[in-house]
Amino acid sequence: MSSNPFAIAGASLAARKLKYPSLAAAIFEERLEPQAIARLFKLSAGKTARADCALVILSGSVSKYRAHRETWSPEPEASLANELVGPDFARVSDAAAKFVAKRWDEISALAHGAEAA
Repeated sequence: MSSNPFAIAGASLAARKLKYPSLAAAIFEERLEPQAIARLFKLSAGKTARADCALVILSGSVSKYRAHRETWSPEPEASLANELVGPDFARVSDAAAKFVAKRWDEISALAHGAEAA
């Protein structure tokens, strides 16, 4: 995910909206890979941490898909999210798609800012 500014922007914005501001900043500034995001979430003992992590990772993947359908691949994000939420994968994936659709202009602007940086 790190080489794609849209994936970074989508994951970062999702983390910010879920009230993980430090993680959102780290995702954006350090261009964190999905595996690194998952490792950071493992440090959280919150009840929703697994679902939140899956939503953040999948929001990055969906953002990458919207920006670059021709080169998009669902992996490793889909496997990581599935490991985190199992039977709730479809629900979390749908939530990520809706999140990205609703906030696409914001994600796109953030991604273009990342490209310029």
